[in-house]
Parts: sequence; structure tokens; C-alpha cells
Amino acid sequence: VFKPPIDTLFGKMHLLEVQRGCGMGCKFCFTDSMYRPPKYQSKEILNDLLSNLLLNDRVGLIAPNILSTPLFPILLEHSERLKIFFSSLRVDQLDDKWFEILKNSGQESITISIESGSEKLRTFINKRIKIEKIFNSIQKIIDNQILNIKIYFIIGLPTEDYQDIEEMIKIIKEIYAIYQQGVKSVARIGKITIGISSFIPKPHTPFELYPMQSQEDIKNKFEKIQNSLSKLDNLVIHPEPIINSIFQTFINRAERSDLSILIKCAEEGEKKTYRHNRSRIEELIYKHIYDNQSVPWNIV
Repeated sequence: VFKPPIDTLFGKMHLLEVQRGCGMGCKFCFTDSMYRPPKYQSKEILNDLLSNLLLNDRVGLIAPNILSTPLFPILLEHSERLKIFFSSLRVDQLDDKWFEILKNSGQESITISIESGSEKLRTFINKRIKIEKIFNSIQKIIDNQILNIKIYFIIGLPTEDYQDIEEMIKIIKEIYAIYQQGVKSVARIGKITIGISSFIPKPHTPFELYPMQSQEDIKNKFEKIQNSLSKLDNLVIHPEPIINSIFQTFINRAERSDLSILIKCAEEGEKKTYRHNRSRIEELIYKHIYDNQSVPWNIV
């Protein structure tokens, strides 16, 4: 159990890793590719760790896919005396039993990952979640009076086009309609937050060789999403700054000769470093690597 400094984001929580790896096979995900098969904290150790915490202590569980763990009975038992919190959840595995823990802990918000509004694209990235399951899970969340919902999407995925963006907008509007209808029976209202990040090709994943989409394309897609949803009350669009994705991709692909750029980034920040080294950075992040080409991480 790790207790972060009190003045940090999770300073009021005890953080506990209960799972490494996932096993669901999403093609963009480093965690699934790196940790196979998934490994879980032993039931005995988990029970001992949770037993040593005090009444009403807040516990944040670190797990790529907590809903797939065999640890539910222990978590449910301890949720009667502890406040247990999860990270992002898969909507296709969010069944009624997990809501018992959420309600016991007084959780008022939930985060789910859909990644794309297009079923074609969800199939391509191996996140095979049917639209009906998404809508049913949203309804269950509202029925359990969890009214602050954050939904993660990724734009710029390989093969994505503007029709996929239209389908993302459509599914968000349909979720919003379900939400608005559902909260009519509740005396309060929360909000829907749409978190949007740019695709980052990660080493050792099936998508490692793909390039990032251009900044212009990413910005145009985000603006289209923003303009289409801006009039919806209690819905917030929260984009990940594209400069973060640019440098994550650059770090993934940088060679020994790029060390000076990485040092400059640490000293001067991402934006200034990008302005002064734009040509080299874009050479790497927009490069489609082919199977017969060597990559820096082949030696890892």
C-alpha cells in the first residue's frame, strides 16, 4: 500500500496495486502487450492489507481492468468499512454486483472507456463492445444514482476517418439523451465529461508501427466534436493537450542522437522544445515504420 504525499492529487488515498496486465487485447494498449498473462494480487495478501486500514480510509485500486479480477468477494467485504475507488471501467463487464461496492463506498462519479463511437473502429482496435451494451451500462449507472460520468475516447486511431468522428458525435448525443431522461427521476443532476486523447503509437503493441495523425487533422476533428456538442447542458469536453501526445510519441521513437532534444524538453518544457526542434520531432512521430525497418525498442 502506497500513501502519496498529502498535497498531491491522490494525497487523501491509499493506493494499492491489485493487477498487472489485462488480457482483453486492445491493440493500442501497452499494458496488455507488456504483461501477459495478467497477474493478480493474492487474496490472502489483499485481505491482510485492507484489514490493516482504518475505518473509512479511502483506497484507490490500481488495475488496468479491475472488473476482470477474481478479487470481488474480498473487495465487497471490505467496502462495508472502507471507501474503495476504481479507475476506468469496461462497460461490457460492469454488472450489478460491482455497483454494491460503488454504493457502499459512496462513490458519486464513474469513469468508463469506449475509445470510439464507431463499431467498425472498435472492432479494428479489438475493443469489441456493442452499442446496446454501452447504452445499457449508462442506464445502470444512472439507476444507481451515480450522476457524474466520465467517458474516454481516442481520436486519430489508425484507419479513422471523418465518418468515425460523426459516429462518435452520434453516440455521445445518444448517451446524453439517456442521461437526461434518467436524471428526471432524481432530485439532483451531475455532469457528463468527455475525455478525448490523441492516439499514441506505443512500442510492443500491434499499432507500434503506425504514425500519429497530423496536428491539423487532430485539431479539425476536435473542433468538429466541440462544435457539435457545445450546446448540450451539463456536458463538458476535456481534450488532452496534443503537445503531450506529440512528446509521448517522440519519446517512444527517439534515438540516441535525440538525447539533446529530450534534455531540452526537461529543461525548457514541451512547447519551446517543439518550436526549436519541430522538423526532427515531426520526422519521427509522423513516420510510418515498415516491418523491415529497425526500431529503437527492438533491443529492449
